[in-house]
Amino acid sequence: MRADLFTAIGNKQLFERLKPEEQVENSGGSDKFGQAIFKALEQVDERIRRADDLTKQFAVGEPVELHDVMISVQEANLALATLVQVRNKAVEAYQEVMRMQI
Repeated sequence: MRADLFTAIGNKQLFERLKPEEQVENSGGSDKFGQAIFKALEQVDERIRRADDLTKQFAVGEPVELHDVMISVQEANLALATLVQVRNKAVEAYQEVMRMQI
C-alpha cells in the first residue's frame, strides 16, 4: 500500500488549493467548510502514512504487532473509501445543480 494521498486523489494541485488561507476574514460559512474538508483530507493522509510506516516496520522485522499493522491498514482503507464516496456525492450534487433550469 502506497502511503500518499496525493496519488490516491491524483491531483496535488487540487490538494494545495484546498488549504485554507492563513488570515482570511470571512463572516460566511464557506471558510469553515473549506477548513473542515482540508482537515478531513489531512486525517485520511495521516492514516495512510501511519499504515504504510507500520507495514514497513513490520516488513523489516522491527517489534511491531501484526494486529496493529492490520488494524491501521484497514482504518486507512476505510478512511480512503469514505473520502472517495464523499467526493462522489459532492460531484453528483454539483452535477445535479448544474442540470437545474433557472
